[in-house]
Amino acid sequence: MTRKHFEAIAATLKDYRYNEDHINICRDLAREFQALAKNFDKVKFMTACGYDVREDKEGYYQLTYFDSVGKHVSTHLMQL
Repeated sequence: MTRKHFEAIAATLKDYRYNEDHINICRDLAREFQALAKNFDKVKFMTACGYDVREDKEGYYQLTYFDSVGKHVSTHLMQL
């Protein structure tokens, strides 16, 4: 797969970000894509899926989602 494929998938997933399973689907796909392409950047992918990603402690990332007007919707702490 190429970068364009990954970008297209992330853009499509971004449209479904109101689904409660969205973050887990995006994270699981990021893990699979990294297994397929060693240079795949999981942080960039999660950002393209609509999350503000900040590295936290010990391999965990804080993923924050804001709605279209910039209002905080949710924050998750997880390993990517």
